[in-house]
Amino acid sequence: MGHLLRRKITTFVDISNLVPLIKSIDASRVKRQNLADIVIRNPSLMEPLMRIAFSEEGELANKACWIVEFVAKSDLNLLHAHLNIFTENLSGLKEDSSIRPMAKLCEILILSYFKKKAGQNIGDCHGQTFRTDSYGLFRLVNW
Repeated sequence: MGHLLRRKITTFVDISNLVPLIKSIDASRVKRQNLADIVIRNPSLMEPLMRIAFSEEGELANKACWIVEFVAKSDLNLLHAHLNIFTENLSGLKEDSSIRPMAKLCEILILSYFKKKAGQNIGDCHGQTFRTDSYGLFRLVNW
């Protein structure tokens, strides 16, 4: 499966192609960035990736959260289109390996909101969710 990450993939037919790619990565930055680059080239994968990150528990969800973090760090606007999924599901995270990357994203989103660097600003309803949920997330990861 590692060969899929090295090969330039231009389109995905459905989510079933994304799951094996997520399963094939490990914690190395290179592999996480490679899969994030695939998602960036295929923005339609962002929503299924987020759904996997929030609907699953265990290793698959943790890895999906890592990729969401890397995608957002490279192109925050891809996350903006899915802020509802993000904000509605933040409070349901339970595992540290999922909480940490999402807490980092809360920090990035809050900073972008105040610096107004992102192409789209987060709305007041999303901002309230970040203030509520990110406080709990940051407390959980001892920041």
